[in-house]
Amino acid sequence: MRDDNCKKNKVTWPKTLKKWFNVKNKAQDFHADDFNRGDHDFNEREVCNISKNRRRERSSKKYAAQVRDVNDYRIFVATWNVAGKSPTSSLNLEDWLHTSPPADIYVLGFQEIVPLNAGNVLGTEDNGPAKKWLALIRRTLNNQPGTSDDLELDSDFEESTEGTVSFMNRPSFQSLSHSMRINNDMERSSKKYAAQVRDVNDYRIFVATWNVAGKSPTSSLNLEDWLHTSPPADIYVLGFQEIVPLNAGNVLGTEDNGPAKKWLALIRRTLNNLPGTSDDLELDSDFEESTEGTVSFMNRPSFQSLSHSMRINNDMGMRQPRLERRYSVSDRMVARNQFNNYDPDLGYNGSDDSSDGIHCKQSGNSRYCLVASKQMVGIYLTIWVKSELRDDVRNMKVSCVGRGLMGYLGNKGSISISMTLHQTSFCFVCSHLTSGQKEGDELRRNADVMEILKKTYFPRVEGARDHKSPQTILEHDRIIWLGDLNYRVALSYRYAKALVEACDWRTLLENDQLQIEQRSGHVFNGWNEGRIYFPPTYKYSNNSDRYACDDMHPKEKKRTPAWCDRILWYGRGLHQMSYVRGESRFSDHRPVYSIFIAEVESINRCKIKRNASCSSRIEVEELLPYLHRY
Repeated sequence: MRDDNCKKNKVTWPKTLKKWFNVKNKAQDFHADDFNRGDHDFNEREVCNISKNRRRERSSKKYAAQVRDVNDYRIFVATWNVAGKSPTSSLNLEDWLHTSPPADIYVLGFQEIVPLNAGNVLGTEDNGPAKKWLALIRRTLNNQPGTSDDLELDSDFEESTEGTVSFMNRPSFQSLSHSMRINNDMERSSKKYAAQVRDVNDYRIFVATWNVAGKSPTSSLNLEDWLHTSPPADIYVLGFQEIVPLNAGNVLGTEDNGPAKKWLALIRRTLNNLPGTSDDLELDSDFEESTEGTVSFMNRPSFQSLSHSMRINNDMGMRQPRLERRYSVSDRMVARNQFNNYDPDLGYNGSDDSSDGIHCKQSGNSRYCLVASKQMVGIYLTIWVKSELRDDVRNMKVSCVGRGLMGYLGNKGSISISMTLHQTSFCFVCSHLTSGQKEGDELRRNADVMEILKKTYFPRVEGARDHKSPQTILEHDRIIWLGDLNYRVALSYRYAKALVEACDWRTLLENDQLQIEQRSGHVFNGWNEGRIYFPPTYKYSNNSDRYACDDMHPKEKKRTPAWCDRILWYGRGLHQMSYVRGESRFSDHRPVYSIFIAEVESINRCKIKRNASCSSRIEVEELLPYLHRY
């Protein structure tokens, strides 16, 4: 399937370019001398004989060897950049083109036969110099001075000279210049108008990542120290890794969303900070439901069915089992499954009991609502906004890229969520990259990042007023990447341990794989990360503040402490206010979080009404094309 897609892209991309530039795809669209077929001693009887010989060739390789000849031909190949200068009739090409003996074929390539100015690039093609070069080449190759070729040369030069006018005076360029002036005037006026009706507001975004080591939370787990900020954020972006154990049942079987429901209930209670109300009842209900619904993965019907089909396949020849769409390179869940629930202003409104889509529980006391959540095996990303901002969030889309087993399954990879707040697009990428601290493992993590950037795709929905929405990660205005990136510290365990005990973060960070690869330009080129002033976040002993290496058996492989959990951002309009870690002992990773101030552009409707009262009516969306980078 991947090869088919590659072949399809190779075929359609040139067609797209030709469509953009109005290039006609004609195999015969070139110039050549007219040939008189009558000059060749070549009659119909010989054609019949050759046809018979071809049939005999197909039937007998031995006969083909008897009638086949191999001849040598001399080919003269030359290239010349003539710097935009048109040749004169006195230019001598004999020293360049004459060879001894003469060649059978001459292949002559030129560059800049016309000046590369705006008229020649944007206007109609000036083929006057080309005619001059053809006349010169024809005279030189045929080497017949004083004959009709000289007359032809003079004729060609006269014609091409007379036909050459200043590109500024060509009708096509005059028309183009006129339209460009009109467009420039319209663009200036639209920018001026846009500046009058546009507002830029700051929003606080809380971003956090936490690898919870496959542990399901209990109802008593306290998230207040992690999530509460002063003042509270407008948007909370919370990414998890390993919310379920990464065993065969969870990777190959149906998705276990029981832990995800527990995390949602905990987060909702913490953000809304309403103990003793209906939110507490909801939390207990969610925990009871998810606990009852969780069974051993060996006993799940999906895994039993999968095991049965794999046993059958072993007898019939291995056939790949049908996999969940959560492993897909581009998750088109939004466009495919929830189109009927699409609201152009709100996005896709899914039900509350689903772990995909948009969820806004209506409650008079709720300060925050869930606008998107998505799970892919152990990776889980949720986005919460203040209730008063819910109506301003549009174009919610999700894309998943699996980078785990076979480079495809979802035990490693990314979940990306695209959304638009007012007139500014956001993309949040939560990833869990390849693990391992052997030399060279960082290159596999680099490859994961490149594949995620390449394969993450947000399809546009026809008729949903998102024709300008970005389709790739880097097309967004504000981009934040969070997760367990798994980059390690390239030092021995003993040396790294000594530096940790001395709190020498500077020396440790000089050997941090992510910073080394970034400085070398191998990964996250142009991305930003805040200064790190906190200890390595991995790997800790269970329910302890000690690194796991201190409690391990001498024969066990020791894990060098490392900053596996990171938050990066790309582009302008984002200002990081803090970059710290939490101290919860729940997992062998410490959570990491950051607070950003994001600039968000919006249209001031009151200003539009005021301007409309003293000027003609203008469509705002047409006047604000530069508000979007895409």
